[in-house]
Amino acid sequence: MELPFIILIGSTVALVLLSILFRIEDRMRKVVVLASARSLLTKVLTSIHDKIFHVHPFMGRGFFRLIMHYALHGVLKRCLRLLRSAEAGLEALMRQNRQVAKAIDAEKRQTHLTAIADHKIETALSPREKQRRRAHT
Repeated sequence: MELPFIILIGSTVALVLLSILFRIEDRMRKVVVLASARSLLTKVLTSIHDKIFHVHPFMGRGFFRLIMHYALHGVLKRCLRLLRSAEAGLEALMRQNRQVAKAIDAEKRQTHLTAIADHKIETALSPREKQRRRAHT
């Protein structure tokens, strides 16, 4: 199976399980999983929300929108860097794979005749040995 397909299946299963969990928690009217961590996160987000809306009238409407645009720009810039480094790594892997494929293809094209020719080169007599054999006969 391809990796993106596995990730898609895993994400879908996780989404379904989380939605079932949240539905069960809503029916029970209490938090079941990671209650302390989720309450801490809720407190942090609530305090951030309160601070923003306390400062909001003084800063104007465009200020937070501008901050969000800059934050999004920073995130997208980091994603681009990550994608570039991943692309460079994948290109290196592709070059290496191409070399391995060429070696396998060259090895696959060898027949028994090339093996015989290689054996002939390996076991060939030196010029001195050839002279001795000629002189001997």
